[in-house]
Amino acid sequence: MNPKLTVDHLRRPASVYVRQSSPDQVLHPQESIRRQHALSDQARALGFQSVVVLDEDLGRTGSGWVECPGLQRLVAEVCGGEVGVTLLGHGFNTLAQFLSDRPRILQFRIE
Repeated sequence: MNPKLTVDHLRRPASVYVRQSSPDQVLHPQESIRRQHALSDQARALGFQSVVVLDEDLGRTGSGWVECPGLQRLVAEVCGGEVGVTLLGHGFNTLAQFLSDRPRILQFRIE
């Protein structure tokens, strides 16, 4: 087990956020989506019994908060302390581009 993960983390589900910006990226090539979905296996390898894959934003441009219901759900779950770990298919910087309240999320993440 990773020493940074506590029993409290492992009692909560892991969230895997999967995203591609356009319908074309969802269809061609699909390797990126497969790699992102494979993060659920990594979460299980870390010791998480429950893994939730949030992929409802596949093919959405992410030009605004309203267009990304999966991202809204992820942020609500993280801020509510409902998840033990969040694995992102893309780096946090990429994810942060879609957040209108980026400084607040970064502050929450650091605290």
